[in-house]
Amino acid sequence: MPRLTKKRQSYRLSTWNYDWSADYFITICVKNHQCLLGSIKDSKFHYSSIGIIAEILWEKIPIHHPEVSLGEYIIMPNHIHGILHLNNKEDENKILIETDYHSLKHSENWHSKISPPKNSIPSIIRSYKSSVKRYCNRFDLQFEWQKRYYDHIIRDGNDYLRIENYILNNRNKWDEDRFHP
Repeated sequence: MPRLTKKRQSYRLSTWNYDWSADYFITICVKNHQCLLGSIKDSKFHYSSIGIIAEILWEKIPIHHPEVSLGEYIIMPNHIHGILHLNNKEDENKILIETDYHSLKHSENWHSKISPPKNSIPSIIRSYKSSVKRYCNRFDLQFEWQKRYYDHIIRDGNDYLRIENYILNNRNKWDEDRFHP
């Protein structure tokens, strides 16, 4: 009897190339939503060692990926929210030549055969997550991220302001947060 393989569902926008210049809202969660990045007591955030590593490496994303600049971000007890500004210079007028990429991307088993394109949001997030994990391993800190992450392409100024406000006020609403244990 043939073995059934579970087909992974992509939550990415299929009509969008994630190495295009844009602003992206990213949420990355700790595996099983464990509060390993810190805690909130008396409306104040207290970083754990892992949380310090996560923040330092988040701030270093533009050093390793010069096409990225950081918007607002926040480290929460069990997740991170942040805005990444991706500015790939070479993509200014390449929408017309993306046909081959899109046909390949939507072919069967694309995710298992090809790594995400360099300087794309998936490769940047994968690099960040693996760096945090690697540093934690160096210090014998038990830590894992959820396998996936959430992204949202910021569409306009109003969307940007709404998301920025959400990030800035996230710790104040921790008790109402859907990631709160």
